Parts: sequence; structure tokens; C-alpha cells
Amino acid sequence: MGILSVAVCPEYVSGKEPTVCVGGEDGVLARYRRRMMGAGRTVLHEGEGPIQKVIWKSPLLCWSNDLGVKIFNLITGQRVSYIPRPAFPPNLPPPTGQHLVWADNDHLLMSWGDVVKVGAVLVAGEEHVQNAPVVCAANQTKNFFAKVLHEFRTVSTVGGLVPIGKRSLAVLTVDPSGTRASVTLYSFRGAAFHSSSVSLKGGPSSASRLRLAGVALHLPLYLAAPRDIICFEMRDLLEYAVSLLNEGRFEEAKRLAEHGGDGVEGLQHLVCLKSILPQLRAGDFSGAVDTLRRFEDLDAATWQECVVLFDRFEGLRYLVDVIPFDPPTCRLPREVYDEALQRLVGTPSTLQAVLSWWPSDIFDVSALRSKLQESLQTTTEEASTHDFPEGEQRARVEALAMVEVAAGNLVAASKLYLDLRNPEVFRILRASLPNGQGVLSL
Repeated sequence: MGILSVAVCPEYVSGKEPTVCVGGEDGVLARYRRRMMGAGRTVLHEGEGPIQKVIWKSPLLCWSNDLGVKIFNLITGQRVSYIPRPAFPPNLPPPTGQHLVWADNDHLLMSWGDVVKVGAVLVAGEEHVQNAPVVCAANQTKNFFAKVLHEFRTVSTVGGLVPIGKRSLAVLTVDPSGTRASVTLYSFRGAAFHSSSVSLKGGPSSASRLRLAGVALHLPLYLAAPRDIICFEMRDLLEYAVSLLNEGRFEEAKRLAEHGGDGVEGLQHLVCLKSILPQLRAGDFSGAVDTLRRFEDLDAATWQECVVLFDRFEGLRYLVDVIPFDPPTCRLPREVYDEALQRLVGTPSTLQAVLSWWPSDIFDVSALRSKLQESLQTTTEEASTHDFPEGEQRARVEALAMVEVAAGNLVAASKLYLDLRNPEVFRILRASLPNGQGVLSL
């Protein structure tokens, strides 16, 4: 029976482990080790149909067959996981083409027919560990498990998978006529953010013989066909985003940043700010906020720059509604909230609204107090000696009272409210009397 796939041990070159694994049409997966006299053969798996693809990243060996993908730890002998093939209608012929490739140290890319699955390999009990390689020598004796993170369909049968950067992949598909091939870039979640297509020679019969290969993000992708070898140049995503923005193709740039920006430093920041700037200049603050909502997990630097831009165009009151603060896990560094609040001193009615829903532990109370006192051109003690304030001046004093409450200075807050003849002072009295704060001494 014929050989369908061969995986060479990653340590083969060093001479420490002169081993290969071979999968064939007979459904046997065998490991061959070089010995002084010939080669030793060990059967690792058999009896579930042809072994279409074998890949090896020490200590894990993965293979695919008509039932799905299996993962095996060669060091401990642990059967790590079984990922079943997607369900297809029983009245249709089985899907053609199976593809299996490591995306990085802990992600697997798999496909059957037009379905792509993205799986993750994790160490049992260490699922919370972030930014550390999972499949490595340090973990080779630990218990692994795998799970499917995402599953999506492509436009037609997949002819090849190549990981590109972090959380993205290139997918080769061929139209039913076999005359045109497309390489589409997807996020792991299945969102397509770019596609290029080329004409082919050979017709439908050659579609199954296409191969897509790549080594690194900064190097080309190669498409090998029976009569063609085609090179796809991989442009730097940041450079490409800049060209799209300069050409006014904002929607394409947003799609690129939304779905292909993981791991590309500065891409989301650049596209986000460039996209909202024309809307801010036009006074379309609601549209700018809607644009911001399309970006997931914006970093603190981007939010801080957004605060500056919205304030410059007098639209900061629209932005503060969407700055994340709840739940606590999504909170930004304190500097972002401080920047927004201190700029809102110029619009004290909005500042009061924000202070009423932002928890006091996310911003610097003393810094905001100083900014308000500077704006009022007085100290907290002098505020009650001025003429009765009106309009924005009154709103600033009320905001200062709210800041004093947030700081726990109930006496100072009560004096400010009394000077304004604001009934809020009675709420403070009711709240403080049981605790013996002594506010009645006012």
C-alpha cells in the first residue's frame, strides 16, 4: 500500500532521535527508528482508514484520517485528544482533501472539504497561563488536552492551509471548474480580510493536485500546480493598511485591522485613529463612536489618543459613554480615565454625569480635585464665600462636591452643597449620621 504522509522527528538533524513516522493507505501509522542494523518499526495506530496527513511537534504527534484528527504524546504514551471530522450530509459523497498543520506552539489548523477547524493544545490544570509555549520540551511529560476554538466554512473545497502571523491563516480554494484559485486570508475566527485569485491551467482534474506552502509571514507563499508555480508576495500588513487609508479605502482597512491585526503592533491603533478622524472633522461624533465599537480590545494608548481627538473636536461627551470600565477585568490604566475627566472640567455638566456612574477607584481623585479648584480659581474653603454661583460655575462646584464625596471628605462636600443650597446635602447627612461623622457641626 502507498505512503500518504511522512513526518520527520524535529530532533532528527541533531542525531539524538533519528526517527520518522509514516502514514499510508492501509490505515497504518508506524514509527521507524534508525538502528545499528536496519530500522526498527513500531505501529502506533491502525484500522481507521487511510492516514492522510502526519505532523510532528515534539512531544506530540498528530494525524488525520476519514474520522478526524488524533493527537498522541510520544514521550508519555498519552492519547491526548480526538477531534472528529465535521458532519456532512449523508446523501453526498465524502469531502475531498484533508489538511493538517501546526499554526504555532499550541494551535492546530485542520480542514475537511470546505470546513476549517482551529484547535488549541493546552496543559491540564494550566489553562490560565498566557503567552507561554505549550508544546515544548519543558512540558513534554505533562498531560495535554485539545479543544476546538473556532470552526468556519470557506467558499469552496480547501486546497491548502498556511499559518500567517498570530491568529491568522491563508486558505487555498479552487472554483468548481478548476480554472481559478484563490488565496484568502482569514482570522482564526473565520473572518476573511483579504483575498487574491489567479487563473490556472489544467481544469477540474488538477484541482486536487494543488499545493500551498509558506515558511514565514515576511516570505512569499507558493502555489504549486501541475502546470504552474505561482508566488504570492506577502505584504507587511501595517504597510498595506497605510496604503488603504491613503487611498480612502477605510472599510477595507477596518476589516484588515479587525480580523487580521492580532499580533501586528500598532495596526489597530493606526487604522482606528485614521478612520475616526474624518468623522470627527465632519462633526459626526456618533459615527466615530460606532467605528470605535467595531474594534475589539483596543489598547490604552489608542483610548488615550481618542480622548485627545474627541476633545479637540468638542465631542468628548460622546466618547465617555463607551470607554470601558465594567466589568473590572476590562478596565484601562488609570491615566486614561484621568485624561478624560480632567478634560471634561471644561464641560462640567458632562463631568457630573460621568462621575455619577464611574467608580471612584478608577481615577485619581486628588488630581481631579486640583484641576477643578484651579478652574474655579479658588480653594475648597473659599468656594462658600463667593457670590451665589450660576451656570457652568455652579456645575463645577457641584462636580467638586461629588469629588469630595468620592474622596470621603463629607464635611467639605456638605459645605459646598450648602453654599449652593443644593438638597444633596441632606442625603449626605442621612448617610453620615449613623456612622458618627459629625457633619452636624456645620
